[in-house]
Amino acid sequence: MKKNSIPYQLALLLWSAVLAAGCLKEQDDPFAGTDSYIAAFSLQQGDAVFHAAIAGDVIILTAPEGFSLTQAKATVQLSENATIYPDPAAVTDWDEERQFVITAYNGVRSTYKYTVERSGIAHNGTVVLETQADVDDFGQRGITLINGNLTVGRATGTDSITSLAPLENLKEVVYSLTLHATCAVTGLDGLENLTHVGGTLQIGSGSATATGLKRLETLTLPALKTAGGLSLLNAVTLIVELPELVGVNRQLNVNSPLWRLHAPCLKYAGGVTLSGASATIAQISMPALEEAGSITISALPELTKIDFPALKKADALSCSSMAKLSFIYAPLLEEVTGRVYLTSLTGLPEFELPELKQAGEVYISSCAALRVLNIPKLTSANNIYIGAMSVNGLAGFPALQSAGSVSLYNVTKVAKLEFPASLQHIDYCYIENTSNTSIPAEIDVKGIDIDLLDVRRYAMNTGKIVGSEVFPGILRFQSSGASGISFPPLDGFNEVDSVYIEATAVT
Repeated sequence: MKKNSIPYQLALLLWSAVLAAGCLKEQDDPFAGTDSYIAAFSLQQGDAVFHAAIAGDVIILTAPEGFSLTQAKATVQLSENATIYPDPAAVTDWDEERQFVITAYNGVRSTYKYTVERSGIAHNGTVVLETQADVDDFGQRGITLINGNLTVGRATGTDSITSLAPLENLKEVVYSLTLHATCAVTGLDGLENLTHVGGTLQIGSGSATATGLKRLETLTLPALKTAGGLSLLNAVTLIVELPELVGVNRQLNVNSPLWRLHAPCLKYAGGVTLSGASATIAQISMPALEEAGSITISALPELTKIDFPALKKADALSCSSMAKLSFIYAPLLEEVTGRVYLTSLTGLPEFELPELKQAGEVYISSCAALRVLNIPKLTSANNIYIGAMSVNGLAGFPALQSAGSVSLYNVTKVAKLEFPASLQHIDYCYIENTSNTSIPAEIDVKGIDIDLLDVRRYAMNTGKIVGSEVFPGILRFQSSGASGISFPPLDGFNEVDSVYIEATAVT
């Protein structure tokens, strides 16, 4: 029987193919020993498992606010045959940032940073904490966000809450936060992490300091950045510290025996109202405030200085009933859509708004010490009222071109009552003196188109009224029952639309 055999050449060919296949298999093998990366990372604490996100060379693990990761167990998936240092099994404090070095099979190294981001624990709905036990129980839940209102204390009754410390995890209240006057706290420790209040943050209730908190001496909210509104009513001397506050959408209202107000970062406010007959605050400074609604500052008996160095726009600026106020600084204020209102500021020697170009109304009255009034860029206003002061009429408005009405009431110690050369039109001009001792020697309205010039009582005793040859408006003179009134000489008037005289004792 003849045996089959493979020719020598064919055997050699088959052997070469086997060798080639082996080489090809070795070349296609993906493991080269150069990889040093983390494929997955997780921590387990009790029944809770947290899977980290890996972004480049950063391991980001998200855990609830206040949840401890101490003694948590790590599970780490590395690239093939890589090693990690330090060994995650030896790490106990996973609440802290740390670094891990991954070493590939061939010695190549990569470094990863581990960090923890905290997510909030939310409560949906209104929260009412009427007693200290309520505060303590709520604090144990570690709530960071209340999607509703938070009310602390009873609206009426005896003091029951002495500490807000259990609320230390709270960061945001979506709607309003109210501390009723029955809270017996002396400070707001426990709200130090509060950053946002969507509605009004109200301390006390009602409209008088008698309904404010009776023991609160320091109101410090070190992390608060924004609030829908702030209403601070207090019955005792109050220090207000708002170092991070940037914006108040509605009113910032403080009615208390205020001693200090610190809000260095406040840029905008829907309104600012500061008052308190028992307040001892000497200076109000808001260095970052750029825009506000109505600013009203009144009845602060010890206040000497108001400082708004960055303020550019306001709906209104009102200062009243403060005898010691001697300085108002708003050098960048350009627009007041409503009124600039100063009254009963008997210690104010000068008032300047060097950049004010637009104002609805300027009302300045009963500022006995005022000698310098300078609003050099204002071109128009609906109304200007200057009353009971020793200033020269509208001399402080050199750029004024038109006004709805101009009222000069008891402007004393002025030899010649002049109007700016730029002034072209006034709808209604009212001049009155209630005393015959300090009337102007001359009233000069020449070159001004006035619809109605109304001269009353002892202002009629002026030496003369100088006007244009053609006066297209109405001249009205009213003695209003005053005695010893003389009809004033008219100088320059040749043609007048009409003259109206109401006088009971005119000579």
